[in-house]
Amino acid sequence: MNLFMIVMYSYLIAMGIAVWFYYRTLIPGFTSWLWPLAVVGATASYLVSHSGYIVHPEPVARALAWIGNVWILFGFYSLILMLINGVLIIPAKILHWQVRFSTPFAMAGLALITGVLAFGIYKAQNPIVRTEFVAADKIAADTRIVLATDLHLGHINAKGAAEDLCARVNALNPDLIVLGGDIVDERISYVLDNGSLAALGGLKAPLGVYAVYGNHDYMDTTPKELCKLLAESGITVLENESTVLPNGIKLTGLRDYSRDRGTEALEALAAGNEDYYSILIDHQPRRLREAAALGYDMSLSGHTHAGQVWPFRYITSNMYITDYGTAQVDNLTAIVSNGNGFWGPPVRTGPYPEIVLINLKKTN
Repeated sequence: MNLFMIVMYSYLIAMGIAVWFYYRTLIPGFTSWLWPLAVVGATASYLVSHSGYIVHPEPVARALAWIGNVWILFGFYSLILMLINGVLIIPAKILHWQVRFSTPFAMAGLALITGVLAFGIYKAQNPIVRTEFVAADKIAADTRIVLATDLHLGHINAKGAAEDLCARVNALNPDLIVLGGDIVDERISYVLDNGSLAALGGLKAPLGVYAVYGNHDYMDTTPKELCKLLAESGITVLENESTVLPNGIKLTGLRDYSRDRGTEALEALAAGNEDYYSILIDHQPRRLREAAALGYDMSLSGHTHAGQVWPFRYITSNMYITDYGTAQVDNLTAIVSNGNGFWGPPVRTGPYPEIVLINLKKTN
C-alpha cells in the first residue's frame, strides 16, 4: 500500500467519525442505528473498491466504487459545513444570541449538499461537445480533430463509458482523433477485467487515433505494456515522438510532466515545425511558453479537469497559464480540455465534461 492510500484511508475513517457525530448530534432521526451503519458501509465501499482486488460481479464493483467515491465528496462538503457552523458559534457566544441555529443550519446544509451532489452527478454523466475554429495556413485541407482527454477508465468509467465515447466521437466524423492522457484511472487489471480499454478500438478516423500518457497511466503498468494494449485497439502512443500526417500536420507527443519535467524532448522534436502545422500533445498544460518559443502552432492538453468540483477551480486556475478553454500564448493556440471522465467522485460542479471538436480551417 502506497503512502497516498494510507493517508486517504486514515482521512476517510476520521472523516466518517466526524460526519457521523455531527449529524447525529444535530439532526433528529440520525440517532437511529441506520446512520452509523450507512457511514461504515460507505467507508467500507471505498476501501474495498480501491483495494486492488477484482470484485465480481462487475455491477457490484461499480456500485461499491460509486458509493465510496460519492461518500468522499459528501464527507468533504460536510466537513466544510461543520467548520462554518463552528465559526458561526463564536459571534453567537459573544453576542449572547439565545436562538438555537445549529440544527436548522445543519439540516439546510445537508439539503444543499445533497442537491449539489445530485446535480453534479447529472453533469458528470452528460458530456458535451465544445467546438473550436482555428485558422491554419500550413495544412493541405480543412481538418476535423477530436480531442478527448482524461477518460479515467476503471470501475466507474467502464466499458459502457468507453463505448459511449466512441459513438459520440465517431458521430463527429473526425479526420484525426487525439487522446490526451489519463486513459486508465488506477489499475490496469480493472480495465482488462471490464473490457473498457478494448472498447476504445471502436474509435475510427482516416488520419488515425493518437494518444499520450497522463500521470495516471504510469501508476499501475509500464508504458511498454500499455502501449501494446492500446496498439491492439488501433491507438498509436507518442511518447517523446513525432509523426507527420499526409495533410501537412506534424503531431508531437511528450512524456508526461510527472515523469519528465524538462524541455529537452520538446526542443529536440521541434525540428520541422516551420514546414508543417505542428501540434503538441502534452497531458499537462505546463510547457506552453516553451512550446510557443519553439514554433509549435497548437498544443492540446487536459489533466486539470477545470478543478472538477468546487472549490478546486480556484487552485487550478492559478496553477496554469490556462486551466480550461482556448488561449493564445504568443503564436501558439493552447487548447485545454476539462476531460471526458472524472477522477474519484463521479461528480462535476464545474463545467460539464466534454470532448473538443477542433475545426482547422485552411487559410490559403
